[in-house]
Amino acid sequence: MKSQSQEISKKGKGMQSKNYVFLCGKHGITCYNGEERVGFLPSNEIQISNKVLHAIKTQDFETAGCLIMSYVCKQKQEYNTKTSAHKVTLQLPKGFTISHKKKTVSYNKKIWPDMYELLSSMPNNRNWNRYFPKFLLRLQKLQKRDREMLISFLNKNRDLLAFDKRGNLLLWKRVAADLSSYHKDADGSTVRNEIGKFTTMPREKVERNPDVACAAGLHVCSLEYLKNNFQDNIESKLILCCVDPKDIVSIPRDAGQTKLRVCRYKPILAIKSGEFASAINRNMQIQSMGQDITNKFSELGQKSELSVSAMGKILGLGKKQALQAMIALSKVAGMKLKVPQNWDGEDTAGVKLIREI
Repeated sequence: MKSQSQEISKKGKGMQSKNYVFLCGKHGITCYNGEERVGFLPSNEIQISNKVLHAIKTQDFETAGCLIMSYVCKQKQEYNTKTSAHKVTLQLPKGFTISHKKKTVSYNKKIWPDMYELLSSMPNNRNWNRYFPKFLLRLQKLQKRDREMLISFLNKNRDLLAFDKRGNLLLWKRVAADLSSYHKDADGSTVRNEIGKFTTMPREKVERNPDVACAAGLHVCSLEYLKNNFQDNIESKLILCCVDPKDIVSIPRDAGQTKLRVCRYKPILAIKSGEFASAINRNMQIQSMGQDITNKFSELGQKSELSVSAMGKILGLGKKQALQAMIALSKVAGMKLKVPQNWDGEDTAGVKLIREI
């Protein structure tokens, strides 16, 4: 405890002792210990704020600093408890059972091959814990051949895969600058893509045999495929596609089960191919583009909000592309977009992505 004769100096709205600096503002009190920021006490914490202000007025700076430090530690503990709640074993839908002894997964007493290895490898992936059970509900409606083919694909690409909140797969596709497909149909036409609208073709026209390479169908791929087969082209773009499992027709073996032929997908996000290549060159963790973006909040020191510049830093994008990513993620990742009252749809100032805890 410091003596009551300890020096105090006023700097703006702040008060300073030899060890502590208290900046008192409209929204609360920020405390520094030397050059280190202890934390922030919001003004709506009335009971603690009154104690801290009383301690500052009576020059008991040690007590004021300890009160703020105790509050910050408590908040961190509560936050860690909330985030760790997401890291739980998957809660499987009704009808699914796991035998850890025999290492099998069954649905209505019928064993699903290769499923145990898949489930046991993803216990701490928040995206999978939230949305994979919904994916399973879609998977159970497929024919045995299609289901086992897709489970094999998931095992191959699981570390770089994610799902939207409805249980659809999130996959990628490389396209031209105008979002049209590079591959042409027999009549010379190209497939047109539009963000937010389904791209489709008749299912019977998609090649069903996985042993046939470079065949007819709408093609999408995993990040594993892009990582190993990416070609930088500043004129091209990459689109993130939402794919319902029932629309997957075959998974070609020639690409090591990293790309798929489908009859329908919905583009939800487009980024420049060159920006993607730059991100890879900067050794960005490519997995984060496919996983639930909320995993990045704690790394950035953010509890509930993410700015456009922070999003750009994560994805290695410019402000405009980062803004597009935030708009898309607000639709598919259970998040909200916070914008100024008179937002023009393009200006990035004040735009934030809000995690709903």
